[in-house]
Amino acid sequence: MKKETIEELTFAQQLKQQATAAGHYTVNLVKQTVQYAIDHPEDVMLLIATIALVDMESSLDGIEDSIETSATVDILNYMDENPA
Repeated sequence: MKKETIEELTFAQQLKQQATAAGHYTVNLVKQTVQYAIDHPEDVMLLIATIALVDMESSLDGIEDSIETSATVDILNYMDENPA
């Protein structure tokens, strides 16, 4: 049973080491990203503009779908109120 406890501790230690390494990697990646953004503000603005355009396009698609649905409901209501 002692052997299992030692293996569990070893596993826990390995997990802690890997988590620490992943944390350091993430921090370094964030630092590099911030530095890139500072050095290339035009790329950041282009990214923001692109995201805004994609968002606008999806909003317009949603409006278009709503208009089609509304028109269909209006036609059905008209047909129910005014039979041929």
